[in-house]
Amino acid sequence: MVRTGFLGPAPAGSSGWCAVALQEGYFVSVSPAKFVEDVRAEARKVTWPTRRATLMTTGAVLAMAGLASVFFFLVDEVIGLAVRKLFGLGG
Repeated sequence: MVRTGFLGPAPAGSSGWCAVALQEGYFVSVSPAKFVEDVRAEARKVTWPTRRATLMTTGAVLAMAGLASVFFFLVDEVIGLAVRKLFGLGG
C-alpha cells in the first residue's frame, strides 16, 4: 500500500518533520536540492538517441502525418460527393 502526502516524523537518524511516501518502509525525501540531484542522476542514465535516429523518427512522423492528411482529405471528398449526389446539393 502506498501512502502519499503524509506529513509525519522523519526516519530515525534525521531531524524534524518531512513529507514522505511510504511503501513497506520505503522513504522518499522531498528536499528540492535532493530532487534536482536525483533528476540529474536519472538523466545521466538515459540512453539518448543519436542525431540520425532523431531525424529518421521525425521524418517518419511527418510522412505519416502527411499520409493521414491525404487519406482523410480523400475520405472527406468522397463522403461530400456522396452527400451531394444523395441530396442533390451543390450543383
